[in-house]
Amino acid sequence: MKKNIFIAALSLLTVLFFSARPLHAEKTKGKIYLAVLYYGQISLVIDFSSEKMGLMAVLDEIGKWDLQIKDPQNAEVKFVNLKKIPEYMHKVFEGKISKIGDIKIDRYAVDHPVLMGQPRTIGGIPIKYYDKSENKAGYGKVMRIGNTILRYHAYQTLPYYGKLSHIGKIRIEYFKKDVKGVPLAGKVSKIGKLKVIYNDQGEITGFQGTEPGFEIEFWDKKKLNSMEEQAVKEEELEKKVDALFDEEE
Repeated sequence: MKKNIFIAALSLLTVLFFSARPLHAEKTKGKIYLAVLYYGQISLVIDFSSEKMGLMAVLDEIGKWDLQIKDPQNAEVKFVNLKKIPEYMHKVFEGKISKIGDIKIDRYAVDHPVLMGQPRTIGGIPIKYYDKSENKAGYGKVMRIGNTILRYHAYQTLPYYGKLSHIGKIRIEYFKKDVKGVPLAGKVSKIGKLKVIYNDQGEITGFQGTEPGFEIEFWDKKKLNSMEEQAVKEEELEKKVDALFDEEE
């Protein structure tokens, strides 16, 4: 079904429910959706933030993870038990989260330059990576989340080289250059047949066109500022919390 023109005000957090069929982790309330950030970037999100532990696993447009924890002081957090992995892997695994509440994060404990320490499952959702060096655009990046295959733009001369090109069958397009003085080079321009609308400052003001077939959430300045105030990134967790949590048994 086609939608009428839709313009989103930046002051509002806009959620587009486009006949969404988000993946869900088994025995959890996690969901997957595409976040479109007001300044023109996208992220694929595995979101457990409605749960008390507040985990949000954010995959940016170049295929790298950013784990964020809401309210870490009250979350039941466990770190990887270094006693269970070879000593030469300790530096990679030190401070890595293994569990938040009942949300478990399994990690690759293999001697591989890009797989070691990467999440293998998040809340029961399996994750796979491009681990062959000949895949230059995708090497070390997420290849599959659940049953959804991700691909990356391979043209090295373009400003969006290495960014997400496909989520399943949905193609992601970006601007090749600035347009009439508006800073748009490398920013997302289309999600499937859904066109992204920008103002003269290069910030997103809305969307126009046909639904892409999955859920999209628009993150404006207010949303991002709130997340920065409330959430703590995985690598900062031990510094922010007064006392270390027990390691996983």
